[in-house]
Amino acid sequence: MASFKKVQEMLFLCLIEEIMEEEEFVLLSQENRPSNLPFHAAYEQFSLENKDLGECQADFQVEKRDIPLLTDALRAPSVFQCHNGTAYKGHKRSY
Repeated sequence: MASFKKVQEMLFLCLIEEIMEEEEFVLLSQENRPSNLPFHAAYEQFSLENKDLGECQADFQVEKRDIPLLTDALRAPSVFQCHNGTAYKGHKRSY
């Protein structure tokens, strides 16, 4: 049995090659959509430094330059470890 990703790729190719019409593509792609989100390993690693000013404002409702002030005001620890073992080792003040 083909994976959801393979089926979606094949459906997209059929649409591009005009093997199927748009209505059929929409119906089949909705029926062949996974119910679960991809695992977190499939996402790129988060980096605040790679976010531009607009993305920070949109994602966090905070200006990028205000993040160090916010972490100080909230007294966020410089080092903490999550339940899954992931360690956070502070923030850089280079925003």
